[in-house]
Amino acid sequence: MESYVVFHQQVKDVLFEPVRKTQDAMFFFKADGDMWMPCGPKQPGAIQTTMQELASKGLAAKVANNAGSSLSR
Repeated sequence: MESYVVFHQQVKDVLFEPVRKTQDAMFFFKADGDMWMPCGPKQPGAIQTTMQELASKGLAAKVANNAGSSLSR
């Protein structure tokens, strides 16, 4: 049972890694389809903002995680 719990936690950590990276991102750029993608400061078109700031502007449905899927699904 203990190995199952450890395995389950490892799988959960891997699955949520893109979400955590998106939540922690400090720079985003506007990609195709008006989606906002997290990026680094050197990405062409990068804007310094956070996911929370984008959400407060009503853009939460347009924020995508690093895996390319919308976070609001």
